[in-house]
Amino acid sequence: MLNHLLKDTYTGEGDDEEENVSIISINGLGGLGKTTLAKLVYNDDRVVANFNLRIWICVSNDFDNKRLLLEIVTAATKETCEDESIEEMSMKLQHSLKNKKLLLVLDDVWDKKPMGITFEKWIDFKEEEGNHPKLVEIGEDIVKKCGGVPLALYTIGGLLKPNKDERYWSHVRDTDIWKLEQESKSILPALKLSYDALPVYLKPCFAFCSLFPKDYIFRSEDLIPLWMAQGFVRSSQEHGNQELEDIGQRYIRQLCSRYFFQIVE
Repeated sequence: MLNHLLKDTYTGEGDDEEENVSIISINGLGGLGKTTLAKLVYNDDRVVANFNLRIWICVSNDFDNKRLLLEIVTAATKETCEDESIEEMSMKLQHSLKNKKLLLVLDDVWDKKPMGITFEKWIDFKEEEGNHPKLVEIGEDIVKKCGGVPLALYTIGGLLKPNKDERYWSHVRDTDIWKLEQESKSILPALKLSYDALPVYLKPCFAFCSLFPKDYIFRSEDLIPLWMAQGFVRSSQEHGNQELEDIGQRYIRQLCSRYFFQIVE
């Protein structure tokens, strides 16, 4: 993270403004030390020396575009501008940051929408599929039940994407599983829903991975033979003459598409 922040960056003078913005996201459940890590980086002497301006904003659940912009502008300009419009504040901020390098930390972000990730993008709607006003409405309710936890959102997204059916989505939204303990920001109900919806042949394959340590990185060519030895990978008429190794690779891809596995470099 430090290396990324300290590398040579632009100062807003380029033709493509988006290329002048670098974003680092620190995700995880509450209590993992995300804020502590961010503060260590924020206060590092090398970071302090590398940026003309550093701003720390606590976003929290009651996110509001204008309030957030107001806090950023106030911190950057040391001026109060509560009576100004969003456009006026934006111009003032742009002028204040000209030729400067800014480090902006948005702490305690629970809602993914402020980061530009709308529900439609999350669920990967395609234009050719037409409008889904009812699904969007149901989906927004499901997003709220996920409590803004990225892992819950992505896991439920993997469950809903292949099943764009109003009755199915309503069932997911209204199921009693959401009444489970909410202490971990709804992550357990979301994971249980997604696990219960796995095809029967994938459940033992995923459960087998509980034998590995947390955050263990494995290669598919090592995992598939272990599945085969347990009898989890089986051929059928659907697979034709496919080799068991190829069927195992298909299992891997299906678990990745449902966000049970994460591909790493």
